[in-house]
Amino acid sequence: MMVKAKICGNQTRKDLKIAAGADAVGFIVATPESDRNLQPETAARLGKEIPPFTSTVLVTTKKSPQTLQKLTVKVKPDYLQLHSELSPERIAKIAELIPEFTGLLALLSVKGDREELNKKARELANLPIDAVLLDSKVDGRAGGTGWVHDWEVSRDIRDALHPFPVILAGGLNPGNVGEAIRKVRPYGVDVATGVEENGKRSERKVERFLQEVNKCEV
Repeated sequence: MMVKAKICGNQTRKDLKIAAGADAVGFIVATPESDRNLQPETAARLGKEIPPFTSTVLVTTKKSPQTLQKLTVKVKPDYLQLHSELSPERIAKIAELIPEFTGLLALLSVKGDREELNKKARELANLPIDAVLLDSKVDGRAGGTGWVHDWEVSRDIRDALHPFPVILAGGLNPGNVGEAIRKVRPYGVDVATGVEENGKRSERKVERFLQEVNKCEV
């Protein structure tokens, strides 16, 4: 199976042009702590420019099921990516409220005891979600850190959930994504910081990243 690739943190039409060839593109919305944050209206407008067979992903740290319902109705993404760690009960409520056309991705920060992480991962996989996203957690912040976590732990989680889809994020870049895929064997990979130069999206890095991903099968 070919590994899916998501380019996250898109802010402009130029970013989308650079990301052409990715399986999914992400827009960070209602997350003011992120340098890549967009207003919902901007994300909705950019999302309309995505070509067929490319998925759009709304990424947010918002936690309120009602707020997330409003955001998904406004932006109309293919997927909602929860980038806060939430209780199973809250995730189930979010899944109940968001539109039927919107899939759901849940975050698991790869930090702490392996057995506890595997337990959390199995709990998530039993919820009405489409994939678990594994990301690094640094100084209480999950995602967008540019830091790599322990891929051996990620592989344990992937094996515990297989064949449930697991998406790998956290410090990936063109130089290490091939090794990461070989070690973890994820359904997909997610990148933002690793394809930037001086805070801007790098066409060269995105092209190399996608080339490395396309070399891999799991």
